[in-house]
Amino acid sequence: MIALGLVLSLPGSARADSRGALDETMGRYFASEEAQGYAWIAAGDASLVAGGALIAQSNGVLRGMSYPLLAVGAIQFIAGLSSLTRTQGRLAALRGDLATGPAAVRDMEAKRIGGINRLFKLIFYTELSLLGLGAAGAGLGYGIHQDQLLGAGIGVVVEAALMLVLDHFAERRAHRYADGLGAIPFTALPGAEGSALVVGFARRF
Repeated sequence: MIALGLVLSLPGSARADSRGALDETMGRYFASEEAQGYAWIAAGDASLVAGGALIAQSNGVLRGMSYPLLAVGAIQFIAGLSSLTRTQGRLAALRGDLATGPAAVRDMEAKRIGGINRLFKLIFYTELSLLGLGAAGAGLGYGIHQDQLLGAGIGVVVEAALMLVLDHFAERRAHRYADGLGAIPFTALPGAEGSALVVGFARRF
């Protein structure tokens, strides 16, 4: 007897590979987002400590620097805590949906991160404007011999520069995440997920 056999694999295994790649891509991105949250907390904490120390000084420049350090430091600290909370909860929710709708998860995340990447442009120009405003305030304070204005301008420059650096790395991560999501395909034949068709032929001589 001669037996011929053919196994035709349908896209189930490919979808499983894509699902795994999506899970890995999301895990990598959200791990870096969590690290960014800790970085914002550290930056905020440093600003609050420095601002608290400077506000007690009798020197007008140092006391002026304390105001933006305290204000922006509080915002950074709260933003870091909020980022950590959102990141952990969102990743858990996405992984819960991954088993039943991986393509929908990818599309939803691609849409969300696309909006964030557009927002980064606005954030960049806002922080750049703050940098210029701080420099102008410091220059004006120096020109009119107003120490607290000079110090406040310097403080704004320091905080704006710090935010520009942190958000630069955050934007790069977001663009890499968007590219990673776009590189993960989900294609399947209707009703074919996870299936295989075995075709056999046998003939007795």
